[in-house]
Amino acid sequence: EIRNADLYLFLNSNPTRENPVLGWQVKRRMKYGTNAIVINSGEIDLTHYATVWADPRRGTATVLLNAIMAELIKNGHVNETFIKEKTVNFEQIKTEITKHDLEEAASVAGVSPATIKEMVKLLSDPSKKIVAFYNLDSRIDRAPDDLKALATLMLLLGKIGVEGSGIALTSGECNHAGMQLAGFDNRLLPGGNLINNNDALKNVGAVWQCDLNSTIEQSGVNLQRKIRNNDIRAAIILGENPAKDPQFNHFINHLDFLVVADMFKTETVQMADVFLPLSSYLENYGHLTNWSGMKQLTKPIGEPVNGMHNADIIKTLIELFDHSVSFNSFDELVSEINYLYEKSGISIPLESSFPTPDKKAHFVLYSSDISTTPAAFTHILEIDARIADRTKLIKA
Repeated sequence: EIRNADLYLFLNSNPTRENPVLGWQVKRRMKYGTNAIVINSGEIDLTHYATVWADPRRGTATVLLNAIMAELIKNGHVNETFIKEKTVNFEQIKTEITKHDLEEAASVAGVSPATIKEMVKLLSDPSKKIVAFYNLDSRIDRAPDDLKALATLMLLLGKIGVEGSGIALTSGECNHAGMQLAGFDNRLLPGGNLINNNDALKNVGAVWQCDLNSTIEQSGVNLQRKIRNNDIRAAIILGENPAKDPQFNHFINHLDFLVVADMFKTETVQMADVFLPLSSYLENYGHLTNWSGMKQLTKPIGEPVNGMHNADIIKTLIELFDHSVSFNSFDELVSEINYLYEKSGISIPLESSFPTPDKKAHFVLYSSDISTTPAAFTHILEIDARIADRTKLIKA
């Protein structure tokens, strides 16, 4: 899709910096004439090759997108056939979006009406194949519901779930997509489905031979609330450093017992009752999965310095809690995740139907609130710095 798109739309995304290989590909296409809309408060590398550069005030991207959609609807430049056949709830969202005034949005976002109209003109051509880019990790230009607004825009144009178009959800963190497929998130299950998907809960429960529904009903998945209420008195933390975040420092300080597994001597490690040294990806069998779902097998270059592979550490922890372990090898783990991914029904790229009960996309109302989210110190830079320190020690 990226190689054959007629128009790129970049929102909350700076691929030449965050995803260099992808950035090189799109910049090359833009140099040779592919149209592009860049919505970014700063003058990034891609703005020099863009057809239109809109520089809204930080946190106002949703307001800007709403104005674009209002103009598209008022001028009849939405894909009526796609909306009728592939979506539901359009009339509800149409009423809300058309309330937005172009002049007012231009004033709030700090983007001229002429620039907004130029973007509308580019998006109005139904023959164009459009790929929109959004970075899930970037915080600098984010508005609370800008991704929902972007998805709504692409649905109005009929550019999701069709060949040649779609939204590319990128990440600045290595293997972010792989962690999602493994369910390494309290909102996700292995295979990539949301925790509230009953069919997916049954599939995972069948593989794990347990009733996940009752487990979730009893304990819930809202860890933030449990932390605030002091309901969690002991924790096992794998590869994260919450003690550095003021939001979680109080929680770490008041735990009765803390186990931390990490490769580095972080602030959280220094507060642990028990420290488990993790092995690096160069010492383990595994996969690195890029943002588009492409998997690359990694093989160890030697035995772990700490004496155990990470999967064996987790397996031992499970056994210490008197639970049976259903896997015996790396290949079995991979087979399980692949099976659950196939059962999830999620296709990448998204094909003709949507992963909803009625197979249609559902328009939903969202907030137009403005936010001024500060740019947080990126974790990847912190990790890079620690790896550099380790390398110095090896050379010494």
